Amino acid sequence: RMGIERMSLDVQSLKDNLDLNFQESICVGSSLGGSVILHLLSESESKPFLTVLISPNPDFKLPPILGRLLLSMPLFMISIVKKYVKWHILNFKIDRKTNPEQAEKYVRTFDAAEPWKVRNSARYVTKFKAWKFLPRLDANIIIAGATTDKIHESDRNIKVGKLINNSRYIDFWTN
Repeated sequence: RMGIERMSLDVQSLKDNLDLNFQESICVGSSLGGSVILHLLSESESKPFLTVLISPNPDFKLPPILGRLLLSMPLFMISIVKKYVKWHILNFKIDRKTNPEQAEKYVRTFDAAEPWKVRNSARYVTKFKAWKFLPRLDANIIIAGATTDKIHESDRNIKVGKLINNSRYIDFWTN
């Protein structure tokens, strides 16, 4: 299972195995990694000294029909869908001219994604909903977003920040 909960347990295990003092730590996560840290904070009694979340996803919006198709289609078809999603992001979600570095990061990520992992992750990640536990979080959190980020939607990041006690939002305009 490659869901947020599983990844959060992995981070908890790493923290325990390294014998880290969580209260003296600074946690940093971006996008999916930020979602993992949100879940970790919701399950942990102790909180880090500071948490920096860069465009965390409070949920993963996947059109229901695409989700059902993705979970049932053969692996070779997932490769085709992956190419389409990459094309869509590069042509409609990222301004490649003003932000070529960000575009290149997405290209590398999509090219490296193995179809069976994409399908398995989609099965569990799309079930994640942080909205229900965000108001119960009370930790020193900085949420960073970017107004021009069409993938992570800064309005959602601002809403996340408003729901978490003791957090603040910083807008960097671009990511």
